[in-house]
Amino acid sequence: IDIKATPDQVWDVLMDVDKFHTWNPFHRRVDIIEREDGTILYGMHVNMGGLLGRIISKEEIFYVDPRRHIFCYGIGTGVPSSMRVFYITPRKNGDKTESTFHSYDIIGGY
Repeated sequence: IDIKATPDQVWDVLMDVDKFHTWNPFHRRVDIIEREDGTILYGMHVNMGGLLGRIISKEEIFYVDPRRHIFCYGIGTGVPSSMRVFYITPRKNGDKTESTFHSYDIIGGY
């Protein structure tokens, strides 16, 4: 998705989990969960419609390249396994630096 904002601006919106639902209505709520062992989870409250209803997917954040890249993987009880990747690349638009936001999910079956 091409976005008319700098990569830093896009990253700031992506990290504001309290407002995540305002730009991604599929996710009703997002929580950052810090475990005692130092593991950080990305908890997503997702409406899966008639198939699964509302689920909470807790995915471990395995890799963060600040302001550019997030990789999460999760296996939960009663929810499909999932792998998510978000990353931002800068692009020039005349004299402005804007962004392309990339996101892909692989859900279940691996």
